[in-house]
Amino acid sequence: AQVQLPQLAGMPAPPSALPAPSAALAPPPPLPVQPVLPEIALPAGRASMISTTRTYHFQANSGVFTRQCTATLADIGRVLTTLAHTSTQLVELGRLFHQLASRAAAAEHTAIARLAEAAGSLARQLLEAPRKLSTSTRRTLGQAHERLAALNGATTPAPEIAGCTALVVDDEGLSRTTMGLALAKVGIAVNPVEHAQAALAAAAAQHFPLVLSDVMMQGMNGFQLVTRLRALPGYARTPVILVTGATEFDQTFRATPKGADDLIAKPYLLMELGTKALIHLLDARVEAWAGA
Repeated sequence: AQVQLPQLAGMPAPPSALPAPSAALAPPPPLPVQPVLPEIALPAGRASMISTTRTYHFQANSGVFTRQCTATLADIGRVLTTLAHTSTQLVELGRLFHQLASRAAAAEHTAIARLAEAAGSLARQLLEAPRKLSTSTRRTLGQAHERLAALNGATTPAPEIAGCTALVVDDEGLSRTTMGLALAKVGIAVNPVEHAQAALAAAAAQHFPLVLSDVMMQGMNGFQLVTRLRALPGYARTPVILVTGATEFDQTFRATPKGADDLIAKPYLLMELGTKALIHLLDARVEAWAGA
C-alpha cells in the first residue's frame, strides 16, 4: 500500500501522474561534412628539409656536446697526468667522469655515457681504497680517457654493445665468480669455463665478442690459449684480456704482443675489470663498424 504524504502548507499539490515520455526521441541533426582540403605540393627540396629536421637537431646537439666533452676530457687528462694517492684528485676525477656521463646521456651518446660512468665508478672505488691505485689501474683509466676522446666528435654514434656475453677462463671457481661480478656491473654476461680446452670448445661452438683468461692455469696457460684461439675462425681480432698477479704485471705486460690485447693485475677492483672490458668491446665494435 502507498503511503499518503501530507501536503505542506503553501506548497502546490503534486501531480497525480507524470506525463508519458514520447514514443521515440528525434534523431540528432547530422554533423556537417568537413570539406576535403586539396593536397598542397611542397616546393622542391622542402620535403627533404622536413624529413631531416631531427637529423639537424641531433647534429646541433652533438656539436654542443662535442665542445663540452672536449673541455671535460682536457680536464680529465690534466688530472691523470699527475694522479697520485690523494683524495682531492680522485674526487675531481670521479666528478669529471660522471659529469661527462650525464652530458653524454642527455645528448644520446650512449657509448660515451656508459664508458664514462664506468670510469667514474672506478675513480670512486679508488677513493675508498686508494692503495689500489697501481700501474694497472692507471693504465685502465688512461685507456678509458683515450677511448672517450676517440668517440667524441664521431660523425656517427658508436654501435651498441648491449647483450654481449664474454668467455671467462680460469681454473679457480672464485676467480671465475669475481670476473662474472665485475662484468655484470657494466651489463656484460659471462660464459665461465674451468680450463683452456673447455674454452676452445666453447669458442668453436659459439663466437664470443670478448675473452678473459687467467695467465697461470694448469695444463695450457693463458698465452698458449690465445695462440690456439687466434687460429679459430672469427677470432683473429677478438679482444682478449689476460689476468695476472700484481707482481708479474710489468713483466707479463711486455709479453702481450704474443696475441693478447691487454692485461689486468689481480687482485683488481671490480670496476677496473668492468671498465677495461667496455673499452675493448667498444674498440672492437667501432673497428668492425668502420670496416663494414
